[in-house]
Amino acid sequence: AEGWREPWPMATYGVAAECLGRFNGAYLTGKAMPRFPWLSHGRVRGMLDLAAPVIERLDERRHEPIMQRWLGDGRLERVLRLWSMRDRLLNGLASLPRCLCHHDAFCRNLMVRRDEDDAAALVGIDWAMMGAGVIGEEIGPLVGATLYFLDVDIADAPALDRIVFDGYVRGL
Repeated sequence: AEGWREPWPMATYGVAAECLGRFNGAYLTGKAMPRFPWLSHGRVRGMLDLAAPVIERLDERRHEPIMQRWLGDGRLERVLRLWSMRDRLLNGLASLPRCLCHHDAFCRNLMVRRDEDDAAALVGIDWAMMGAGVIGEEIGPLVGATLYFLDVDIADAPALDRIVFDGYVRGL
């Protein structure tokens, strides 16, 4: 099994995303959503609420060297534009079909293995954040946490994004 502490080859992210797409897709095609009071109800809004104090101060810090490095070349303006649109974007997100999500699916919480027929199987651990989410929400942590923990070089972020998105859509 490829998993937990071993670095994943880029293709493995696509395999994991495809498995996540199959998992989420099952709840879009008739599998009943579980109804336990302890299930979470999505993570996006909560994560944005946590980020608010930092994001709201970004513009005043734009000239600091670290900000120039991280958010130079127009990236700060893009972040601030998206931030100003967050309510509209969140409303759009809330209108999407709902499915069951792990909500913390990235390589440190996933193991990819092959069964006896060489079909990919995904094993997830740390289901503490499991709950309702919307279609596509599951792949946010797969890309975001992967980049946050430097499991993939930032220069490869566009390729990671494409591989994960394509794999997820295949799985759906």
